[in-house]
Amino acid sequence: MYEAPARVGVTRLKEIRISVGKTGVLTPVGILEPVSVGGVVIKKATLHNEDYIRRNGIEEGGLIIVYRAGDVIPKVAGCLES
Repeated sequence: MYEAPARVGVTRLKEIRISVGKTGVLTPVGILEPVSVGGVVIKKATLHNEDYIRRNGIEEGGLIIVYRAGDVIPKVAGCLES
């Protein structure tokens, strides 16, 4: 099966908020400056967990790389600057 390469964009992380799921799991969510990736405007993306944020040097106000996993779900690939 062939999978097309992910489309990426660069934007600024405005804020990190905590989302509470149905089971009570806390997940950090990045609020982004709107960026168009593959014809879709992305305004927020999952940041997975606190370890992921630290490991990738993600900070509020920093430039980040955003992509659409499976061409659907917005995710943060990493940080360009803090």
